Amino acid sequence: MTDSSEAFAAGDISGVIGSRQNDRIKRVRKLKQRKYRKQEGRMLIEGVRILEAAIGAGLVFEEVFCAQDFLDDASHRSRLSQLKDRGARVFQVEDHVLDALSEVATPQGICAVVKIPSWDISDIRQAEATRRNGMILWFDAISDPSNFGAILRSAFALGASGYLMSPHCVDRFHPASVRASAGAVFYLAGVSEVDICDVKALPFLNDRPWIGATPKAKKSLEDVDPNQPVLLLVGEEARGLSPEALKASDVKLAIPMTPNADSLNVSAAMAIMMYHFSPWRRKI
Repeated sequence: MTDSSEAFAAGDISGVIGSRQNDRIKRVRKLKQRKYRKQEGRMLIEGVRILEAAIGAGLVFEEVFCAQDFLDDASHRSRLSQLKDRGARVFQVEDHVLDALSEVATPQGICAVVKIPSWDISDIRQAEATRRNGMILWFDAISDPSNFGAILRSAFALGASGYLMSPHCVDRFHPASVRASAGAVFYLAGVSEVDICDVKALPFLNDRPWIGATPKAKKSLEDVDPNQPVLLLVGEEARGLSPEALKASDVKLAIPMTPNADSLNVSAAMAIMMYHFSPWRRKI
């Protein structure tokens, strides 16, 4: 694969788009909606950092849309050359067209359509087999995409093997989830639509304690041995874990805090818990 900045030239562009009403643009804009992402099996990503994460994870790029300023940068042309070599079609678009594709106030000059990655339970088991002890998450109807993405970012960094999502969770490929995850959503194996009854039916998840975090718990995080595989149950920030999830928890934990402190954001709380159980800091 070439990395020469001269390898991508004006002749490599598949077309120039100057209208938001262009049929291709209208089709791509639909991917901002969950139902179209699900129907098409594709998603719209944007920004250099997210694009690089998607390239690193081996996602399939189909279409790339970039502004003139982006094309003028030699390092960016090198990146476009890589995507062209992978079979992506590259379009130059006017700034107002890119604004229509973007979900952020200040677009970085590039968006792309990629195929949504998919995993199954066996992928999580395979990932866990490469670690001495496994840490897996189950999301209980979490609805905030930024919180979900932030938790996934920490999970990936701290060595989680994968995650499961209950029905009624946020779309993990929501643009805000993808941004908050810093691309971790492309790497970490995850399976959606997994009810707690389905989790209970998975033998490899019944050889470990199920850990539920709740501020009302009497046991502190520091009271639990970190040197063991765990299933961490993650609740919605406002509501916490559902009654069913709390009942299923083998251990209910609270994070010690300053007495006058109100609470921790769910992503911060989960980062602390995941660090405690992280395979990277275990002694065995």
